[in-house]
Amino acid sequence: MSKLVILITALALALALALPDISLASTATSKEGRARGKPSQRPELTLTLTLAGIYTPATGHGDGVHAHAGTDLYFNEGATLFVGSGAELQYRSLHTDGAWGLSVAPVVRMGWAFTGDNKIPALLRRLPLLKVYAITGWRLPNAAQAGALRVGLGVSCFLISALLQGAPGTAEFALDTDFSTTSYHLRLGWGL
Repeated sequence: MSKLVILITALALALALALPDISLASTATSKEGRARGKPSQRPELTLTLTLAGIYTPATGHGDGVHAHAGTDLYFNEGATLFVGSGAELQYRSLHTDGAWGLSVAPVVRMGWAFTGDNKIPALLRRLPLLKVYAITGWRLPNAAQAGALRVGLGVSCFLISALLQGAPGTAEFALDTDFSTTSYHLRLGWGL
């Protein structure tokens, strides 16, 4: 399982680095400004991917696998606000009888990120080195669960995973409520 996680993380990283820059505005600073070390004012759209294990305190054990795939829009280089959208997929125990199933939730992530600045290599500037964010979305109904509002908080530090050779660098807390029942879970894993 750990080799699969490392392979998926490596593929996501390679894909994120291989994607071309997508300029959404023509407000980039001049070449002279970049040479003087001023940050870019050009928004940047990048791939985001998270793979994590799920721990549900109510059950007292790990009970599933979580994946998030989407895009993030960073408004500047360096310290910047960002907004992202994507889908969360969870393969986890959905019943008290131990049956497993897939749940899907379209989500929006908003927060603060440090993406590096033009003093570091261009490839590394495209990675979010640190992100702190809020999560909001809607878990789609399935055979075992009703639809539910999903809210949460997360922090992701790519540097932890890179420097500690694969240590988890993403932690998230999420709450699902259909306004009659509420469940919450913790997610720990790897993310960009």
